[in-house]
Amino acid sequence: VTDYASRTMTDIVRFDLTGGNLEIAASGSVEGSLYGQFALDAYEGNLRVVTTSYISSWTVYADEELGFTNYKWHESTTRNSLFVLDENLSLIGQVTDLAPGEQVYSVRFDGPVGYITTFRQVDPLFAVDLSDPTSPQVLSALKIPGFSQYLHVFGENRLFGLGMDADEDGRTLGMKLTMFDTTDKTNVTVLHELKLDSRYSPALYNHKAILISPAKKLIGFPVDSGYVFYGYSDAAGFHRLLYTDTAEWSYDSRGLYIGNYAYIVGSNALTVYNLDSFTFAGRLPF
Repeated sequence: VTDYASRTMTDIVRFDLTGGNLEIAASGSVEGSLYGQFALDAYEGNLRVVTTSYISSWTVYADEELGFTNYKWHESTTRNSLFVLDENLSLIGQVTDLAPGEQVYSVRFDGPVGYITTFRQVDPLFAVDLSDPTSPQVLSALKIPGFSQYLHVFGENRLFGLGMDADEDGRTLGMKLTMFDTTDKTNVTVLHELKLDSRYSPALYNHKAILISPAKKLIGFPVDSGYVFYGYSDAAGFHRLLYTDTAEWSYDSRGLYIGNYAYIVGSNALTVYNLDSFTFAGRLPF
């Protein structure tokens, strides 16, 4: 009887670009795979990496005397980890087995603190202290329904999450906006959340599709057949400023602001709104 197991691995290479040359300076490996670019972060000479490892195992029963072999496949599982590598890409610190059986949906590093969300039925938001890179410590684990698929630091002690609501069985419902209060890193809480009727936005999968301005308390992204802008304040929470299908929806719709005007760039037109009142200011078809 022989037991086997397999798991995913990620190889990391650091290149030295000094003098315009391209040379390999270091290489290393971590268990698991990365969900996206925000799962990697360089800070004070170290590299922080968050991964999900997909683990499968099986057992082989072989009887040489009778000449038969049987296989038994065991249930696959996942585990999530945070690794800290030095400039030589050698492992110097780690946190493993974060939410076993779930997978990473979003990561955001903010200096010496890392925020990680995983999901299967509920959304644990982990806050990890990385001030000592050789000994990362989980400070808190907030569990709420659904998950945040994108995290963005929204000013001091505020963390914005764009994601999906879910029921107690883990079935996704509609989109939701969440503002986390990270004042106490050992007790991160939900300050405000807003559940939306919309069920899809490219911003869930592409951070370039979302406009976020903590200074202007402004959040914008394409949704369903149009584009939406939300404002935010600690006192009132999220409030919708504009929902429009004037700019014809497309997968690559984008929003931006210049001066006192907000611009929505669609597939066939550029539409402009006054940033103070969000009243229509003009449209340029192309």
